[in-house]
Parts: sequence; structure tokens; C-alpha cells
Amino acid sequence: LFHPSSSNQLVLMPVPMSDSEYQRLETLQSFDVLDSAQEKLFDDITELTAYLFNVPVARIAFVAGEQVWHLASTGMGAGDPLPPEQSICTRAVRRAEPVLVYEDLREDQEPVPDLMQEREVIFYAAALLSSSSGHALGTLCVAGSELRTFSPNEQEVLLCIARLVVVALERRRKLRASHSPEAWEQVRANVETSLAQQMVLVRYLKARTPDTIPVPQEVLDLVCSRLEDVMRVAEQ
Repeated sequence: LFHPSSSNQLVLMPVPMSDSEYQRLETLQSFDVLDSAQEKLFDDITELTAYLFNVPVARIAFVAGEQVWHLASTGMGAGDPLPPEQSICTRAVRRAEPVLVYEDLREDQEPVPDLMQEREVIFYAAALLSSSSGHALGTLCVAGSELRTFSPNEQEVLLCIARLVVVALERRRKLRASHSPEAWEQVRANVETSLAQQMVLVRYLKARTPDTIPVPQEVLDLVCSRLEDVMRVAEQ
């Protein structure tokens, strides 16, 4: 929007924030994840995600008003917060689709962010991290420099892993709000142990077909069933 100044010049005025965006950012703030220290649980989740889908990069990203913050990142350093326009995760949150997939970013009508071009990112897929109140906090995303398909079944499993991230975050928020940080540390340790135990068989099966794309259905089915067990531990 433009507004005339006293000198008859047009001055760019800030666009008012919508109520829905204000509520989304307020919800995100309540999780206390922006600029927070990395936690092993979330690092383990991104490491597993990258391994499962045969991609070099997996990240947990939160889209705030003026930055995109990575709580965990595998295959690429978390680094400093990114400007929103330099992250495709911003686009995913804006579209609010459960899963957003670009099998070849070069074919998309929207311009690819400069940083993504510099890193030669071609493939990108993101599952929304949606709070229980329905607000999009960010994404669990995977990316690579080679074109690849990403089947509907793979998309469903990525969304399943994203739900685990949100379950853990909501448990973390609840325990911290009740002034029980020690309780969260115990829950986090339990979830880390459960995740490691439940995924041993998944890693064994995956190792038998390490480069198969799409990921075999038997592996995908096992991942979802095992993650349900991990989520129950997180909710205890």
C-alpha cells in the first residue's frame, strides 16, 4: 500500500498483519523454539528422515515473521536464520497444504530463491508442522540436488514423522509451562530411546534396499506403525 506524503511523494506503508497470521505467530511464539538450542531428539528425527527417503538434506524449520529458524538440520548446517524470501518453507506455510512437493523446482512458475539456486536444490518436499489448534508452525522438509519422484505413500510417511515432531513440541511446551523442565528432559530421553529402539528394524529393512526410490511399501508401513509407538511415549 502507498500513502501520499506531505511532499506529494508516494511512501510505502506497511501492510497490516491479518488476524490469522497474528494468531499463527502467537502460537509459534508459545513453543519457545525460535533461536533455541538444538536438541538431540529433533536431530535424530531429521537424520532418520534423510536416511529413510534417500535424500542428503532434512530440516525442521519454523517460519516466523522475519526469519526462518531451523531447530534441527541434517546434511546442511542449520546456520543463521534465513530471510523468509530465501526459504521455500515460507511458501509451504503460506499455501497450508499438508504436503508440498517439487520434484523439479526448475519447472515451477514461482522463482526459486537465490540461496536454493546457489545450493543447487532441485527436489524439495515439506510436510506442515501444524499445532493442535490448526496453526502452521513450519515444516519438516527434505531436499536434494537431483530430480526424484515422491510418491503419495512417501508423502503420507513424511506427514507421519511431522506429527511426531509436533507431538514432542506440544509435550515440551506443556511441561515447560508447568515449570517442570526436568520432566521434559526425562520425557525427551524416553522418546529418544524409544525412537532408537523402534527404528532398528526399519533401518535393517531399509539397508536391504538402500537406494530404492520410491521407498518400498513394507518399509513405509513399518515406519508409520513404529512412529505411533514413539508418539505414545511422548504423550505419557
